[in-house]
Amino acid sequence: MRRLPWLVLLALLAACAESTVSLDGDLNEGEGTTQTFGELAGPRLRIVAANLTSGNDALYDAPGTRILQGVEPDIVLIQEFRVGNKTEAAARDWVRSTFGAEFSYYREPSRPKPNGVISRYPIVASGQWDDPRVNDREFAWARIDLPGEKDLFAVSVHFLTSNGGDRSAEARVVTNKLRELVPAGHYVVVGGDFNTDNRNESCFRELSGVVDTTGPHPADHRGVQGTNANRNKPYDNVMVSGNLKARQRAVNFGGRDFPAGAVIDTRVYSPLAEIAPAQVGDSRAPQMQHMAVVKDFEWPERPVGDEPPPVEEPTTPADAGTVVDAGAVVVDAGAPPVAVDAGQPLLVLNEVLTNEPGTDAAGEFVELVNMGTAAMDLSGFIIADGAAHRHFFASGTVLAPGGVVVVFGARAGIPEGLTQAVPASTGTLGLSNSSDSIKLKDRSGRVLQSVTIPGLSDGVSWVRKVDGSVESSWEAHTTSSMLSASPGVRSNGAAF
Repeated sequence: MRRLPWLVLLALLAACAESTVSLDGDLNEGEGTTQTFGELAGPRLRIVAANLTSGNDALYDAPGTRILQGVEPDIVLIQEFRVGNKTEAAARDWVRSTFGAEFSYYREPSRPKPNGVISRYPIVASGQWDDPRVNDREFAWARIDLPGEKDLFAVSVHFLTSNGGDRSAEARVVTNKLRELVPAGHYVVVGGDFNTDNRNESCFRELSGVVDTTGPHPADHRGVQGTNANRNKPYDNVMVSGNLKARQRAVNFGGRDFPAGAVIDTRVYSPLAEIAPAQVGDSRAPQMQHMAVVKDFEWPERPVGDEPPPVEEPTTPADAGTVVDAGAVVVDAGAPPVAVDAGQPLLVLNEVLTNEPGTDAAGEFVELVNMGTAAMDLSGFIIADGAAHRHFFASGTVLAPGGVVVVFGARAGIPEGLTQAVPASTGTLGLSNSSDSIKLKDRSGRVLQSVTIPGLSDGVSWVRKVDGSVESSWEAHTTSSMLSASPGVRSNGAAF
């Protein structure tokens, strides 16, 4: 089921706590602005608990990243929030590339295994509460300004594995702090890695004073609820206050519903295309010890029992070479000319550089242009080559009319001053210098446009003869221009 964009996001507010990061602002500043790509979010609020590190150093590497991209969260309660070299810069870049530039986050400072909260909506206050049983992490909390009159108070926890008594003491701290902090009537979610052996543990009874701990509980499509690697213990949970639970709805991926919420185990999930870019081996990555837990809630606020806004389905069937996606027209290269009606987007695969200047593959790029008259939602769209999927557009990526977005092999390859550019979500484009086939796919994996690039000289791109024309053939950039490539602009260097 497609989630239609219907809400223009507010500009993210700067966080009150010192380590809350608005992705286009600087760390530790009192103010900041966040660039957003456009309209975003559907009639649901998706909250995910995630302790998805892997490898000997327990980092958010590709397996955990792909799972999070596949489930398209609005809010993530994250544990062991460590990426790359474990710096704030690495965390900030990871949040941007994984979820989108409109997301902000809070991560505990100066902790070896920090908890955190990542949010599509503005984090207006945040901080940490002392965990009395452990020294390498605390409890991370954030106040999130959801659309509507009530805020969401989100707490990310990582309880000890030692024994139920320790976990009960940890839960008591969280319960007492929430009672002190949360104004009457606002929403609460407590989620993360509880390391619990069963649902009869006293920590759940402690938390029941602020969140609903009763079932039914999330499960995979076979009905299995366990979230540890062996799938026999309820390690990970998303638990919400009663007023938010009243708005809970089934989680939907593709054609599959999870009435009580979903446990994501890529080893058994089928078909995986529903949660692309997740791969079958992600949940069996070395040292991957947990599964993601997903819950959805009706949003925005409205009286419980009201029907959600109707979802507009496309009324025009797709012709050969044309995909009609809720009003969006995407034309396959080589298809007959298609007239674009007023108020429709027209997405064009326009320029590709497979043979980067020199030897730094970060400079490879793929350029898309919207030549239509309406915005195009690229959430979940895929750029692939002959070998693999190379980039998955983050949820909420929207291309304005006349807009351009350029996907580079890595952030280091993005030229200074080019703002409409993102690094490949997999960490590389990995395009072949000799010859390669570049494909643009929709969120279901269907090929929309493709082009085969011949071997070209270093730094010379393959570009449409007529910029932005789906009817145009391709040529080497140097054939009709003094430039060797033109990422983000027309072949002659002018703006689109």
